[in-house]
Amino acid sequence: MEPKYLVETKKNYDTLTKGLKKVADNLIADPMTFAIHPAKKSGEIVGVSETMIIRFCNEIGYKGFKDFQFDVREYLLNNMQDSSSVKSERYEHPVLKSMMTDIMHLKRNVEQLDVNLIEQAVNMIMKGKKRVIVGHYHSFSFAHWLSINLQNLVGETILYRTEENFQLVEQLPEESIVIAFSFYRYATDTLKLVEKAKKRGLKVLAITDTNAAPIVEFADVVIPLAFNRNRGMIYKMPITMSILNVLLFEVMNVMNETGVEGNEKSVYREDYKYFVNEGE
Repeated sequence: MEPKYLVETKKNYDTLTKGLKKVADNLIADPMTFAIHPAKKSGEIVGVSETMIIRFCNEIGYKGFKDFQFDVREYLLNNMQDSSSVKSERYEHPVLKSMMTDIMHLKRNVEQLDVNLIEQAVNMIMKGKKRVIVGHYHSFSFAHWLSINLQNLVGETILYRTEENFQLVEQLPEESIVIAFSFYRYATDTLKLVEKAKKRGLKVLAITDTNAAPIVEFADVVIPLAFNRNRGMIYKMPITMSILNVLLFEVMNVMNETGVEGNEKSVYREDYKYFVNEGE
């Protein structure tokens, strides 16, 4: 069962100002910040004022930060107690602690993920005549991974490269879709591309870090991931890749259920060079 602070944050999210949404996103991604720090320090970490933190508490139904912090602490403490049976001294090793942190972040995303968004995203992918996948800078690896696998599964998938595909949007057939990765600090080239796609009437699926991200106004479906935007890309990798695997597995499930045949031009072709031990 979700705690009051999380339920109220989600319920009131759409009515919050941009600054308050920033607080909400960080609370969903990293409640420990608010559990261990006073309002002023929490504001410094999030990048807003102490007043903004207190305003947020009021907006989601608390008299002040103290009452809000009590609820956050109680929920986190109960969660720690529930999971204590699977902990051991081994997990305290610095190498393994980073993996446990990834597990904790993945669990948080499982709790907050709207499965309806995944269904909508898969529906878009399956109906698209062509699929253009874009991610600049640190997001390119996500775009590359998804494009290879979708091309293998359903075909007609293009990895967008600015230097090669700068006129691609104008040439796409109707009912094509654009899948865009846009994480803080938000690459302007990605935003320009999806804006152009939206003007052409193409569908846009955005995978981003908050419902307040600039890409949201151009997207038909938004999958927001829960992680602290102030942290580097290395923290975002496990969560994002997990979501991509969810999308790919669901695409395969739909293909199996509907009898849709896979891509004839599979990447596993005879003219590709692989090392395979035939004796195994």
